[in-house]
Amino acid sequence: MNNNIFFVLLSLYFLFDLYTYFGLKSFFKNNLSYIFTVVYILLSIWIYYSFFIMHDIVKFGDYHRDAFYQPYMGIALTALISKLIFSIGLLLQDIGRLIIGAFNFLNHKQPPHQYLEEATKNHLEITDRAIRKESIIPSRRKFLTLLATGIASIPLSALWYGQTKGKYHYIVKKVSLSFKDLPTSFDG
Repeated sequence: MNNNIFFVLLSLYFLFDLYTYFGLKSFFKNNLSYIFTVVYILLSIWIYYSFFIMHDIVKFGDYHRDAFYQPYMGIALTALISKLIFSIGLLLQDIGRLIIGAFNFLNHKQPPHQYLEEATKNHLEITDRAIRKESIIPSRRKFLTLLATGIASIPLSALWYGQTKGKYHYIVKKVSLSFKDLPTSFDG
């Protein structure tokens, strides 16, 4: 694998990784957010390590010789595909949010800071809900983020199944074949 292609692939994965991190972090609050961050960073380090192992495997042509390296290749490619799918789901949602935000801006909806200034002048009660209600760009919908997470988990689940139980689910069938021109040395 050419080094330039590898670093482009790694850079794209890094962008997907960041986008996925911030998309998933919205599910966690306070103390859980810290735990999620630590776990996510540790898993990311393992996946980046897998990418470098995959690079060496392909560069030196060892991917058919040693079964030890094959899980690393599977982990790197599955993480790339899963995060690509998740990022596409979030990107579609964010594009929709920006379109709604542009529509709100063109209809002269007040941005949050103007709403706060006006509410302070008029001695109105300021709540988080009121600020979110007055925001130009709407927040992400949890349902759509969960949907993107579910769709992106399909390749990850398939990899885990394939590497743990799927590799042992094979069936040996004995089939008798007969050919007119088959030499007798191949009989049996």
